[in-house]
Amino acid sequence: MSRNLTSITMIAVLCLMVSTVYAEYSLKSQSEIIGVWDVQAESPKLDGVKRALETEWEFKQDGTFIGKSKDFRAAQGVLTSQLKYSVENGKIRKQLRPGSSKYEECSVIEKEGAEMILKCRNLYFFLTKQQ
Repeated sequence: MSRNLTSITMIAVLCLMVSTVYAEYSLKSQSEIIGVWDVQAESPKLDGVKRALETEWEFKQDGTFIGKSKDFRAAQGVLTSQLKYSVENGKIRKQLRPGSSKYEECSVIEKEGAEMILKCRNLYFFLTKQQ
């Protein structure tokens, strides 16, 4: 009986530790993300294999989000899109496509200094803010 209780206690402690590690960061305002961010990688899992990206996201004060990605099919090798975004309830709410009325919600999983991890729909994005 005591051995089972010890095992249950250890499992509960481990679960608490894991949930604390991946606790979401709640944005207080839009000003926390204003600027240009290099999107270093994306992954379907937070601790999974990361796929390197050559992408830049710019969050502007006026609620405009500009994404730039290197793409050999685009003119000058860069694909650019301009979307609308806002910060609501501590999360980023951004337009799915230009002109679309559909939005996705991105949770800030971690934000420390110039580093940020976002979870948007089914992908995690690993960003570093440009200085």
